Amino acid sequence: MGALKAIDFACAQEDIDASKIVIEGGSQGGALGTAVSALDDRPVLSMVDVPSNSNLVCRIEGNNGAFAAVVEYLNKNPEQTDLVMDNLSYFDKMNVPHRSPHPRAVEHGVFRSG
Repeated sequence: MGALKAIDFACAQEDIDASKIVIEGGSQGGALGTAVSALDDRPVLSMVDVPSNSNLVCRIEGNNGAFAAVVEYLNKNPEQTDLVMDNLSYFDKMNVPHRSPHPRAVEHGVFRSG
């Protein structure tokens, strides 16, 4: 993952204090920041803002964004619902932050229509 290599690069710079690495990102950057924070213990803090690919069940139930394709698939193949939801849970950023060994600030938003 390129984001992990970015931490490697930063830590290799002599003018960077590797004990003060912070991860920050919003939307897709928030999703990457969440993943990196769970995979690498070098950052001392992560601050992610509304990470994409978060709360996938809600996004599917609401037929939101790119997940409309999942809704379409499940409408045609309802017997696959449990398998699809189980597989997607591995990628849901809501299931990742607890794996991070350092403090984190995560902001999530919920879109409600109507």
